[in-house]
Amino acid sequence: MVAHRLVQVAAVLTLAFVLSSPAASDIKRHCEAWYSWTAFPSKQKQRAIASGSFGKFRTGGRCGNSVPNRCRERAKSKAHRCMQIQWQTRLERRQPEACYPGNDVEGYSLRLPKICPDPKGGLFQTATVEIKPGDVKTRLEYEVCCWRPTTASRGQVVVDLYARSEGRRKCGRKDLLQGSYVIPDCEAVRRNLCNFDAHC
Repeated sequence: MVAHRLVQVAAVLTLAFVLSSPAASDIKRHCEAWYSWTAFPSKQKQRAIASGSFGKFRTGGRCGNSVPNRCRERAKSKAHRCMQIQWQTRLERRQPEACYPGNDVEGYSLRLPKICPDPKGGLFQTATVEIKPGDVKTRLEYEVCCWRPTTASRGQVVVDLYARSEGRRKCGRKDLLQGSYVIPDCEAVRRNLCNFDAHC
């Protein structure tokens, strides 16, 4: 009777240890994510004139060790929620809580510092004003208008903006954040934002 009781106690303790062990019950997997865009000369979108991407980061998701794809599904959802809220609140020009490290978001920043030319020769040209970590609107305008010769001399440019994610199985996804977003004057953006003359 005593031996049987000891066996029962040992079984309960073993089960409790297994269930409480993080290594046994909880794992974390990641997905890579970023913004991508395609630019057109008009809303008719007969042909694309430029495309690109920016703001790469990664997100993590936790789950039981027997279902790693569930971790990636959760990581993917966090990434797309971050980008969706960031675009929805773009006029606030700040990083939303959905993109904070506390939500398993790693390396997220849209910041682009002002960099002046090196007097000794090297020239690093970037925005004339600092782009803040959560200013997706200004960063998109910079990416579209500053470095693409097919858009730089144009007035109005129409942009499709996407949220993208990739990685191992279950990470892949592409969402349209906004179609036919209009940048009214790329030439003005180029004059006011792009530091080609290095005004430091």
